[in-house]
Amino acid sequence: MSDILATRTPEPDRRVAGPQDISQPIAAADKRPRLKKTLAPLILAVFGLAQFVAAFILYPSTPEGSTPDFAQVFINTNASLGIIQYEVAEHAGIAKVTISLEPFGKLPHSATVGLVFTPPVGTTFVDCPRSDCSDGSWDTGLNLSSDRQFATAEFKVKARSFGVSHNGLTAAAAIPEIDLTSSNSNPAPVTMYATYHFSAASSYDWSSYPTWAVSKSTAVWMENVPNNGDTAGREVAGTNENAQTGNENRTFAAGALLGLAGAAILAAAIEALHVRDWDGLRGLRPK
Repeated sequence: MSDILATRTPEPDRRVAGPQDISQPIAAADKRPRLKKTLAPLILAVFGLAQFVAAFILYPSTPEGSTPDFAQVFINTNASLGIIQYEVAEHAGIAKVTISLEPFGKLPHSATVGLVFTPPVGTTFVDCPRSDCSDGSWDTGLNLSSDRQFATAEFKVKARSFGVSHNGLTAAAAIPEIDLTSSNSNPAPVTMYATYHFSAASSYDWSSYPTWAVSKSTAVWMENVPNNGDTAGREVAGTNENAQTGNENRTFAAGALLGLAGAAILAAAIEALHVRDWDGLRGLRPK
């Protein structure tokens, strides 16, 4: 009996695992570098900021477009006119206004024209003889001759967007007011062509007041001026439909990127709070 007791194998220790044994995996996890804990929120934050910058760059900026004021042209002649050409070309902040007059029919012995050009208030003339400029107007005289088709006068003003303004999305042109006084009894109206030179003229829709002719760099409007009468100045608006559609698409894409940026930054904040919460819980565990 004693031999049996002496050779019995001792039973293994069946202790119940205590808190110290359970905490061992947690302690091992605590050894991970803190960078790994914050890597996910950091990546999300950087991604969100990148999307925000991309949205800011992509969002279209629309430059302000001003509506030009129209000029006035006063014509007094003893002959009949067939055509009045009013042309504006701008370069380096100086606008050159060219007014050409074509006589119609038989000319009197001495066919003359008195021409007064009055730009919008606040416009400064360039190279205007002192004797010809007064009270914001430039006066000059022309002689009509059957030997040449047109009699021409040029006026220079210091102004940007004189008579026409454009920003790629919208454009506006100011058709001048023409006041014609003629001692000739010809009842036929005079044809006036208002020509403006500016880039991408044909890319705008001028349906509000259609052009007579338009090209890549020129827009021309035509009006009839009554003999011994006038035409009121008018402002014409144009829109670039293709550019506006492109801006709408860019605005939509920028909005989507802003939404994505906000979601990424919010997710980064939540992940950062989770890391801090886990750190707080680990600090409360028994040691």
